Amino acid sequence: MNLKSVAEREKFLLVVPDGTLNPKRERFWNAGPICCDFFNSGVDDEQFLLDLVRHASKMHQVDQQRMYLIGHSNGGAMAYRMVCHHPEVFSAVASLAGIGQYEVSACKRSSPNGVLHIHGTADQEVNYRGGLRFGKPYVGAVENVERWALLNECGAAIQGDDMTIDLVRNIQGVDARVSSWATCAGDVMTELWTIPEGSHVPALTQSFSSLVYAFLSRHSQ
Repeated sequence: MNLKSVAEREKFLLVVPDGTLNPKRERFWNAGPICCDFFNSGVDDEQFLLDLVRHASKMHQVDQQRMYLIGHSNGGAMAYRMVCHHPEVFSAVASLAGIGQYEVSACKRSSPNGVLHIHGTADQEVNYRGGLRFGKPYVGAVENVERWALLNECGAAIQGDDMTIDLVRNIQGVDARVSSWATCAGDVMTELWTIPEGSHVPALTQSFSSLVYAFLSRHSQ
């Protein structure tokens, strides 16, 4: 995602943790019953990430009102789990092709949180329209963001022909549609960026990280 160059330019602290190694030597986050603790390690990644935030805050001067999460796929699902269970810690979250929390209504709501979901309609790994994963259901991209919009007490969704951005290099022209839910509580933003024919691992443009950071940085607790 090339967040390092954005962090250097915008002067913010970037922390890039790794998940646990499973027996296949693959990294994963325990983001919930659907994804992705396939070997039932029971690792507590929520506590790990909270401890990491506390450690980073001790080592560096951190604005506690402006902490954000971003993740892709399993990382995006973990970002959702964190903001669902610890909304007081993180101001906003961005998830690229991540599975949302199935029961968003069960999330703690001490404060509204900015939510940005980015998803390709041709994703073969996490279906844009939702489905089953190992026999367990997950909601589609639109329903996921609609649920967050409800939690954020937003108004109706806004879509327009001029609400488009360029996110993917190998799709010619402006390729992503923006759906934005208006007048959310606390002035937070709730958006869905849909990439028509976008895959699970899209070839992101150089501007992708800047656009995502621009969304996140609008939010503070």
